[in-house]
Amino acid sequence: MRRFRRITFIAARFILGFLFLIAAFGKLSAPGEFAQSILNYRVFGEWLSNWIAVILPPLEFILGIFFIFGIWLETSFLLALGLYLVFDLMILQAYFRHLDIMCGCFGSAAAAGIGLQKIVENSVLTVLAVWGWWVIRKKPIKTKRTPDVAEQR
Repeated sequence: MRRFRRITFIAARFILGFLFLIAAFGKLSAPGEFAQSILNYRVFGEWLSNWIAVILPPLEFILGIFFIFGIWLETSFLLALGLYLVFDLMILQAYFRHLDIMCGCFGSAAAAGIGLQKIVENSVLTVLAVWGWWVIRKKPIKTKRTPDVAEQR
């Protein structure tokens, strides 16, 4: 069981890591379009949408690097969980308000509409982040780059 948990934990890290990197590059390639996609959700004003468009892609890039290289995993999973919860809320409110918009999740090149498929995709990623955070909190999995949590405290 320990081996299965370790393999699935590493798989979760790499899945989230690569998805965050792909999302970051897609948004960095067209920041104006990404800012507009945030504005299309009709939750934030133009000023805040622009700031989110500036801050989110580098944050996603850093998270992707941290997941892939196993750096600050507990914090990375917790931050990913927070981001996915916000993403889930944004997508759900757009879906229930019947907004005909593209999600903007991976930039304009891979634009996908808001629908049940997007809700399920994001829910799966949220569960993956919860699972990863729970595993690392329950019993830390040592990697080459992260010391034992007990040693840090």
